[in-house]
Amino acid sequence: MRYLRAVADSDSLTGAAGLLRLTTPAIRSQLRGLEDLAGCPLVQKAGHGAFRPTPAGMALLLAESQVATALAVPDATSAPCSRAVWETWFWTSFPPASISRPA
Repeated sequence: MRYLRAVADSDSLTGAAGLLRLTTPAIRSQLRGLEDLAGCPLVQKAGHGAFRPTPAGMALLLAESQVATALAVPDATSAPCSRAVWETWFWTSFPPASISRPA
């Protein structure tokens, strides 16, 4: 998700690579893996080397932001609930084909 967020913030793979101090091929490889999990393209070329999130990419970034907000809890009493929110979102968003869900 960091890679997708960096592409959205910088509008390019090269910019994302600079933000994360990685190579452009490393960013592209990680994005491909995330797109494989999502089952659809998450970024698209926008001309002159620019890349922008697709509608699916934007939806994933929005969901990631909502999960991050839910996990930013002020006290330990709500931490178990926040973890449940995260796990529910993750497993419903990315149902594993060959990985069994942890108990």
